[in-house]
Amino acid sequence: MTLTPVAKAPRIDQTILSKQAHLPGPCATILLPATHPGASEAGKVTMLRSLAHSVSPDSDPPWLARVEKLLRANGWAGGGPGLAIFARDDVIDLYEASI
Repeated sequence: MTLTPVAKAPRIDQTILSKQAHLPGPCATILLPATHPGASEAGKVTMLRSLAHSVSPDSDPPWLARVEKLLRANGWAGGGPGLAIFARDDVIDLYEASI
């Protein structure tokens, strides 16, 4: 999978939530809170791993490595806005969220 860094994630809204809810197949919904600028580079990745392991303690979910790469490639692994992430087997959608 090739990752293309983006300057800013689109802001989530009711239209996007409705679209996500109507897509077929299983989907992991991950909410990562905002962190202050300059926060630890691994802050959001640590939260992500903790959430993933609370759901699937015996193995990493198939989307985990791809979401980690996306966070790191875009500079969102540490400080920054809250994020809403929708992870499916073949697609990961990431949005800025007020959380």
